[in-house]
Amino acid sequence: MQDFKLSLLSISFLSFIYGGNVVASVDTEKTSHFITSQTSEWFSDLRKNVITHIPEKGSKTAEWDRLVSNEYQKITGERLRLAEADKEQDHGYVYGTYIDRIFGDGSQDKDIKKSESFKKIEQLYKLATYAKDPDTSKNRSIDFILKDDFGRGRPYQVLDKNGEYKDNYTSIKGSSFPSGHTFNGFRQAATLAILFPEKADEIFDRAIEYGESRVIVGAHFGTDTIASRVANYYTLAQLLSNDETARTFVDLAKDVRANVEQSCGNAVKDCLVHSSKSNNEEAGYYKKKDPEIAPMLTADQIPETSSALLRLRFPYLKQEQMREILASTAYPSNSLAGWNYEKGNSNSTWGLINLPKAYNGPTNFTSDFEVHQDKENLAYDMGGFTSFDIWKNNIDGVGGLVKKGDGTLVLSGNNTFDRVNVESGRLMLTGINDYKAVSNVKGGSLAISGELNSGLGVGNGGVLELLDGKVNAQTTIDRDGLIIGNGLIKSAEINQGGSISPGELAIGKIKIADNISFEKGSSYLVNIGNTGQSDVIESGNTVTLNGGQVKISLENTKNLLSESEVRSLVGSQYKILTAQNGIQGKFDAVEPNYVFFGTALDYSDNKIANNDIPINRSLANSINSQNSTNVAHEVNLKIVRNDRTMSSVASTANNRQVAEAIDGLNIGNPILESVMLSSNLGEVNSAFKALSGQIHADVVSNQLSSSRYLRDAGLNRLQLSTTANNEAEKAVWANYLHSEQKALHDENATGYEASIDGFFLGGETSVINDQTKIGLMGGYTRSSLDGYKSTAKSDNFHLGIYGGTQIDHLTLKAGYGFTLHDIDTQRSVAYMNQSDQNKASYKAYTNQFFSEAGYALQFNAVSLEPFVNLSYVNFNSKRAKERGGAASLEIKNQNNDLTTSTMGVHLANQLKLSENSAMTLKGTLGWQHHYGNLNSDANLSFSGGRSFDIGAVPFTRDGAVVNLSSEIALKNNVSVSLGYNGLISKNYKDNSVKANLTWLF
Repeated sequence: MQDFKLSLLSISFLSFIYGGNVVASVDTEKTSHFITSQTSEWFSDLRKNVITHIPEKGSKTAEWDRLVSNEYQKITGERLRLAEADKEQDHGYVYGTYIDRIFGDGSQDKDIKKSESFKKIEQLYKLATYAKDPDTSKNRSIDFILKDDFGRGRPYQVLDKNGEYKDNYTSIKGSSFPSGHTFNGFRQAATLAILFPEKADEIFDRAIEYGESRVIVGAHFGTDTIASRVANYYTLAQLLSNDETARTFVDLAKDVRANVEQSCGNAVKDCLVHSSKSNNEEAGYYKKKDPEIAPMLTADQIPETSSALLRLRFPYLKQEQMREILASTAYPSNSLAGWNYEKGNSNSTWGLINLPKAYNGPTNFTSDFEVHQDKENLAYDMGGFTSFDIWKNNIDGVGGLVKKGDGTLVLSGNNTFDRVNVESGRLMLTGINDYKAVSNVKGGSLAISGELNSGLGVGNGGVLELLDGKVNAQTTIDRDGLIIGNGLIKSAEINQGGSISPGELAIGKIKIADNISFEKGSSYLVNIGNTGQSDVIESGNTVTLNGGQVKISLENTKNLLSESEVRSLVGSQYKILTAQNGIQGKFDAVEPNYVFFGTALDYSDNKIANNDIPINRSLANSINSQNSTNVAHEVNLKIVRNDRTMSSVASTANNRQVAEAIDGLNIGNPILESVMLSSNLGEVNSAFKALSGQIHADVVSNQLSSSRYLRDAGLNRLQLSTTANNEAEKAVWANYLHSEQKALHDENATGYEASIDGFFLGGETSVINDQTKIGLMGGYTRSSLDGYKSTAKSDNFHLGIYGGTQIDHLTLKAGYGFTLHDIDTQRSVAYMNQSDQNKASYKAYTNQFFSEAGYALQFNAVSLEPFVNLSYVNFNSKRAKERGGAASLEIKNQNNDLTTSTMGVHLANQLKLSENSAMTLKGTLGWQHHYGNLNSDANLSFSGGRSFDIGAVPFTRDGAVVNLSSEIALKNNVSVSLGYNGLISKNYKDNSVKANLTWLF
């Protein structure tokens, strides 16, 4: 033993110098000391509580041992040749047979024995199988200690030539119990199982086979090999149940596996041979058991530490769950494997542990079994079982399986437990599954490549994947549930919020053996191809359509057909739904539809022969005898251009004008092509609005409305002139203006906001008499207008003449004004998949005539003048053309008139401030009325298209006028004033401020 310790320390030192980083960081010496400190205690427990005796003389076990020895020695052929080969005691021979199971025949070149980390694993495990011999006080392999302790004779020693026990055979001393060959085979199996838990079932199966060979060649009884298996299972469990020791083994194993990957040139899982060989369960108890069925063990009957045997195989399970697996997969307790079984004594069940079978998952659920394949379980997961695992055993029981976590779990057996509940991750069924209750997928996915013969509900984000599998029961898809793939379902109900998509992204087919129904709010997601293929659902009975919608996508995409895809597929037709015995009702909608192009469903009465779907023939004959010839049996999808005109979907008068103009454009025009592919009415009307060019009508409206500033400048010069107590014959004046305008949108036109800044200059003189005056005026203003995704700027140059007279109390005023407009517009036109920047520059003119009559009254310091005025304005613009993209417009000559009258009263109150100065407070309240046509239109056209009229927000028929000002006479001949002018109406708001300087002489 001392030499063995030195060997281990030498390996540790060499590994530190020459090994990889992983090896250098593993504290094997600490683990070695821990194992050394525990071996005596472990052996004592093993001897006193686990391997307590040999089969007693005259016992059933002794008789079974004799029968097994006689029967197995009669084996011939290939199995005998293997047994003879297994007599080889060379360590390398046994190792090579395991390597064949792991990597395949001829793969010994992937020899891992050269790895220093592997040598450490072997040495550590071997260290755990040595203990102090109570008789000699020397460290020996525990199988030799037990051999000497029990002294059992071998079969050839204690059986006569007839295969019967010799008299007093128990007194014949030998070294049969336990089998040394078998012990060594399991010792090597344990170290390789630590390295490759993916192949541990086959590794331990080979170890059992190797022990069985000792029985075939007559060297041992069956229980001799079982005892060797028990001793190794017990030892391995003690090692792996300690966290630090288990981590040491895992770290060393990871280094070995890294070397394997480097040698193989691939991931470990891809280097291992995929064997289809099934484990021989009877080999564990040599086909000897009582005829009655023994009750299945429960988890509490399995040794507590034995769960560690599965620690590296099921790193995502709890210890209690691993004991449940060991209990459900155990050998029969009334078999040779349970020769020392005592009910209520968990230490007596070590021999019943069927590790090869346990490595393939549970066989029974006594209650709900929750599987959490979460990333937090990766510490001991070398085989990637947390991400993907396969349970190969058949599973029954009264409990169900609850799947949680992100990983994938495959059940490849034929199962009859209660149900499955999938909450997250992926559960795959590849066998035949007959559950007792309805299963549910409420998150994650349930994939079926085998058969499910019980009810199923899918919802809450859950997915049923048909991988050419079958659900031979009612399947209900509720809100946020989805069926995808290819396969067969007995009957299906797609409820509100549920969806079905054959093939998912690829084109596929789902067959319904009986009925399928679609409820309101359900979805049928259909993939179509460019060459006529499409998803299809085929029902062997009837289809009931209580609503729902069909959504169309191109194969291998997740989005609805795009505009260009729809356009390219116009005229195509696809069969998407068939029913052997008729279709009742219709879907509510089909998507996408782009207003003028889209998808449509045709319900055909063509009779379909679905000969490959199981059909209730008697029901089919009954229905067929009652059906009329016009019952639909299939639903066909068509990609079409409908006959809807653009003007028919326009929501406003302006939009209708644009729509009619677009309708008149030739096929191929980008405006027509783009708008034609609108996906909804809101989208197409937004396109009309963007294309309308309303900014040009807004300019007309704004200039007509702003014309009042020029005439107000002239009329206000003559206001209440008789009350000014001014006898000057001449005057010059200057007027600054700032105005903010707002046109509110109506049911047809969008509104706009505008600001105006500028000045007016003028002068006047008396003619004929002091009460008659005439003047000239001019000025410049700058207009800035913001409309719907468009702007306009205008430089305005003004000229005018005005005059007035007073005859007693009667005042008369009149004038004429002319304005030259230099206009620049810009429109950002974004419609469908197009985007243009369109600009225009053009000139326009405004002519206006205005007059006013009033009656002036004086009440002490207050002057009052009721009045009425009348104006006529004509706006005329020249032809122009926008610069930009396809949506550029041609602007025709504009000629718009506006006639306005205002009735109200002027008020003034003069206050003496000093000998040479006074302040006059002035105000006007009036009611404005527009005559005739209130619209401001622009006549426009697309290049090469018909013209159309676009209107701005119309003028309000009536509105209120409010003017307030304060004028201060600084000297006898100089005055300044500051005032506010307001115009308030339903559609228009105008607020302006003015500052005025006047010099009289």
